Amino acid sequence: MERNKKTLSLFILLPVLLLCRSDECPSLPQNLSCYTDYNRNITCLWNSRNVSNDTACTIHAQHNSRKISYSASCHLKPVDVSRPALKKCSLIFEMEYTFLSSHELSLNLNCNQMKSGITSFKPSCRIKVNPPAEPKVNFTSVSWLSQVPEHERISSYRSELQWKKQDQSWSDPTVQKNLDIQCEDECKAELEPDKLIQGERYEARVHVRSVKPQPEGAWSDWSPTASWESPVGTIKPPSDLSCYTDYNRNITCLWNSRNVSNDTACIIHAQHNSRNISYSASCHLKPVDVSRPALKKCSLIFEMEYTFLSSDELSLNLSCNQMKSGITSFKPSCHIKVNPPAEPKVNFTSVSWLSQVPEHERISSYRSELQWKKQDQSWSDPTVQKNLDIQCEDECKAELEPDKLIQGKRYDARVHVRSVKPQPEGAWSDWSPTASWESPVGTIKPPSGLLLSTHKTTRIYIVKKIKGPPIPDSGKSFL
Repeated sequence: MERNKKTLSLFILLPVLLLCRSDECPSLPQNLSCYTDYNRNITCLWNSRNVSNDTACTIHAQHNSRKISYSASCHLKPVDVSRPALKKCSLIFEMEYTFLSSHELSLNLNCNQMKSGITSFKPSCRIKVNPPAEPKVNFTSVSWLSQVPEHERISSYRSELQWKKQDQSWSDPTVQKNLDIQCEDECKAELEPDKLIQGERYEARVHVRSVKPQPEGAWSDWSPTASWESPVGTIKPPSDLSCYTDYNRNITCLWNSRNVSNDTACIIHAQHNSRNISYSASCHLKPVDVSRPALKKCSLIFEMEYTFLSSDELSLNLSCNQMKSGITSFKPSCHIKVNPPAEPKVNFTSVSWLSQVPEHERISSYRSELQWKKQDQSWSDPTVQKNLDIQCEDECKAELEPDKLIQGKRYDARVHVRSVKPQPEGAWSDWSPTASWESPVGTIKPPSGLLLSTHKTTRIYIVKKIKGPPIPDSGKSFL
């Protein structure tokens, strides 16, 4: 009991604030927060970390004036089992719209019938309204009611709308937000159509805060979540379809048709229609190779040289056995993959190449990567030499490091490129043909078959004594 007395005096006891001017907002203890719906409820949250968990604590609120008096009490209960120190309760008053803007209440927090002292609470200073109704979505229009039923004392609200793909988390920083929407009871906002994908499922939620009367209230909890399938927006691309263009007159598409039988006839049709020009092309998807029949490929070839402009947008149709899978939008300038560059030319340590043959009329800048290695080395070897991030126009050049070459050794070099202008940067091209050469420069290779040794040779002679008749003197022999 003595412990509870000390605790309450340290953490709860506050000076009486009833003498504050009526237009000021009295403060609350740091470990106690209370908000009202500005109708007949006050909800309080208290961190009782310095009071034993089994202590019975009550909040009592009372207003006395010449015209009206009212009061209510509630018993603080743990918010959940995992956090027994965090306690909550709601004071519910009898009369609808109990509070007026000038009203000030005395709040008493008591534990085991021991009063902690009185603090002042002004409902108009601490408004937190109920969550708004579930928003309604119609194409790109989202509407909601700020409060259901309509609040008689609040004339204006500020809203925030959030919306996302259904499989996305609300904590994802890319969640779309419509902020600072000021309205009365009926609110409305517009979604950006280019941020929606046709046929994709989305979710939306909204929360509100009171603006009038002043001061502005706290944010409400979130509304129930609305879920819908968007009938508008950019067209969702067919699954596992990737298309690139040479930004001239070709579009090449690769499709993984694993959910379609191998003998199904599938076609891609592309079309562009505008006031100035219209063009189209089709191609039949064929397996890339026999070992992978599900992976199909084809190229759409348009009639006119340099068909595509940066603003052009085409509709792509993938259909199998005359059954359309839906239309997807394709912008050539966003999906550039140029042809492989020409075979590089090597002169001593200088390597040069042409980015495109013939020169491309619509691309003014490229990024290149040069790779070179010993002829008997694999391209997958991590020690293959690389010259990265070489930016140039049509004619490109790079220098090899002489100390990494061996004179008389055979080498291979190859290069690939990607478009830089126009933006965005394109995909890497396939590799160029491989250049092969014998280096006339570099460190000198030792002659083959020559063995050099720094060790001295020591000769050991073995003398063996042989028994038998002496060897004849050749000078005395008749021969």
